[in-house]
Amino acid sequence: MGMLWFSNDSASPTQFVGIDCGRQDLHFTIEDLLADGDKVVARVAWKGTHKGTLEGIAPTDKPVSGTATIVSRVADQKMQEDWVNWDALGLMQQIGAIPGPKQAAS
Repeated sequence: MGMLWFSNDSASPTQFVGIDCGRQDLHFTIEDLLADGDKVVARVAWKGTHKGTLEGIAPTDKPVSGTATIVSRVADQKMQEDWVNWDALGLMQQIGAIPGPKQAAS
């Protein structure tokens, strides 16, 4: 199953929140998938490597991982709009853009 709701750019279907993982090492695991009426909710775990520029931060080649919860509205058998909640702070800490909890305490 493709995670098309993470990107509106059909040329980069594996672009996830600005992390270009080379279209080969971004992996998703759907932990839960629920549907009710016109809404579908997915709880997703993902992992990959920071290989693309992210918010002006050059690629670090560091492994990254995280979770996301996506609520999608479906009509005509297509996802029409999405609401995504993910750990952006954790990602920025993993690539070294901001200090993690242990770094900040030192």
